[in-house]
Amino acid sequence: MGIDVGLTDFLTLSNGKVIPKPDLKKINSKIKYYQQKLARQKEGGSNWKKTLKKLHKWQNRKNNVVNDYYHKISYNIVKNSAFIAMETLNIRGMIKSNLSRSIHEIGWGKLIRMIKYKAQWYGREFVQIDRWFPSSKKCNVCGKINHDLEWAEREWECPNCHSILSRDVNAAKNILDEGLRTTGSMVLSLGATR
Repeated sequence: MGIDVGLTDFLTLSNGKVIPKPDLKKINSKIKYYQQKLARQKEGGSNWKKTLKKLHKWQNRKNNVVNDYYHKISYNIVKNSAFIAMETLNIRGMIKSNLSRSIHEIGWGKLIRMIKYKAQWYGREFVQIDRWFPSSKKCNVCGKINHDLEWAEREWECPNCHSILSRDVNAAKNILDEGLRTTGSMVLSLGATR
């Protein structure tokens, strides 16, 4: 299984399946409400302490929802894959960008760690490919790299073979192929699918 991570589509798998982000709208709105309420209250007062307790309750609930969601996703990926390939992400560098809040909330690092240790538990092969590999820009049909591909383009036509490619599915397939190539794995002959 090749896995492409993103902000629009949380995970895109090389078999074409898209896994959405966990739905945290209600929890985030409650956290924001209690943060604002806390800011208006006198620090250390009895009402401030009650509000702080409620804020911590919702923050804990958010952590529990995210952890549960990630455990289920990572288990299903590992259970159904003999070989798993992902990108090596420069998460620290990405957090310094203007997308830092979205990246921090998604918690890719936590999910990658879960997939990695579950792969070890279940005897699956897990590999992370080089972060500079052009997974989105390379056509997974003919191998041509489209240097003109814009970041916002979700679907594109290969200038060489004219295949119409979904950016994220194409990237996930390229990640799988590169992972297999770099490890020299024979896992495809054992019945794993793209």
